[in-house]
Amino acid sequence: MVALVALAVAACNGGDDDEPAYPLDDELRINDVQVLGTHNSFHVETDVPLPGPVGDEMEYTHVPLEQQLDEQGVRAVELDVYDHDGEFPVLHSPVVDDRSTCSPLEECLTVLADWSARHDGHVPIFVLIEPREQSLVLDPTFEPLDAGDLDRLDEVVVSALGAENLVTPDDVRGDSPTLRDAIVEDGWPALAESRGRFLVVLSFGGGDERDDYLAAHPTLEGRPMFVMAEPSSPAAAVVAVDEPDEAAIGDLVEEGFIVRTRADAELAEPRAGDVTRRDLAFASGAQIVSTDVPVVDPTLSDTYVVQVPGGRPARCNPVTAPPDCRAVDIENPAHLRSD
Repeated sequence: MVALVALAVAACNGGDDDEPAYPLDDELRINDVQVLGTHNSFHVETDVPLPGPVGDEMEYTHVPLEQQLDEQGVRAVELDVYDHDGEFPVLHSPVVDDRSTCSPLEECLTVLADWSARHDGHVPIFVLIEPREQSLVLDPTFEPLDAGDLDRLDEVVVSALGAENLVTPDDVRGDSPTLRDAIVEDGWPALAESRGRFLVVLSFGGGDERDDYLAAHPTLEGRPMFVMAEPSSPAAAVVAVDEPDEAAIGDLVEEGFIVRTRADAELAEPRAGDVTRRDLAFASGAQIVSTDVPVVDPTLSDTYVVQVPGGRPARCNPVTAPPDCRAVDIENPAHLRSD
């Protein structure tokens, strides 16, 4: 695939200056997109030999985040974090699977912010932050996040990405009593209000992080991050359905929720060359389709790869977008500035 950055030009509005780059931006909303995401976006294959299925699941390496954005069309990333000496290191598992392209979290977010500043007009980028804890304690200095850590995590997100560059729960809720009410009754902000910004989501961890995050903010009042919530929750806006289910995801998407699903898991589909799950994920209307294989990895398969159909960084959502929507209405490489 030709690097997307090579397709960009300096001008934000190519062609006629009187013609807007994105004429549907007041009509299209954030949930009218479908983007490619990477699972464990920071991951570098461990050099610790691990036997059996656990080791097999770790045999992949992602390029640095800016290359994912530039070259692979990725617009959703996932970052795992622990608490360690007051910082948030980004890694999958201490000792046995601890190699990352960026760490701590502030560094990873700064990479994203710097890329965004060089590419005006990109579709909103989804950042999934997953608090981690060790199922088998290999290094006791890596701890799960408690309520105080989550407050500090908010501070890191705002500091690194910039408050003005975030789509927040307060932005979406408006005058509605709950975030869920706003999503179902009023919908998401338009792309015109959201380009060049980030939507950050506290993803599932291994403990009570979501409950702690919501404890004094039941509908995410004042919080910079959304959460992966149950659809019935007052804080529901972003939902995870990891195993693609076209009917279930379609229903959630039609209600207004943003859904994240996975095109593959544990490298099973890539090794088998099986695209059934991948194709179902895209057809379902899930806005975020995550993968471990955004480019062909010949050590897994000579053919398996996950890219947004149509070859653009993002496309019109097949369930919610209006029929006149085109992929270039979501994001057009020719309308990104790259300094």
